[in-house]
Amino acid sequence: MNEDNMNKIIEFFLSKEHMDRSLANKSKRQKQKYTLRGEMSTYSFFQKCNALYIYIYIYMVHISVYLI
Repeated sequence: MNEDNMNKIIEFFLSKEHMDRSLANKSKRQKQKYTLRGEMSTYSFFQKCNALYIYIYIYMVHISVYLI
């Protein structure tokens, strides 16, 4: 990163706008009852699991047709 960009970042982090937003975010994080635990607790993870179960079910049905 060049020196100009580094100076812009430092100015932004020291700006009143950033400080106010940082304090607001900090207070919101303290009020949270439940913290996120990563992908395991997200909706997308459960969608991936459902898709996997459907794929396994279809695969097992497909195999069972040939076994009969």
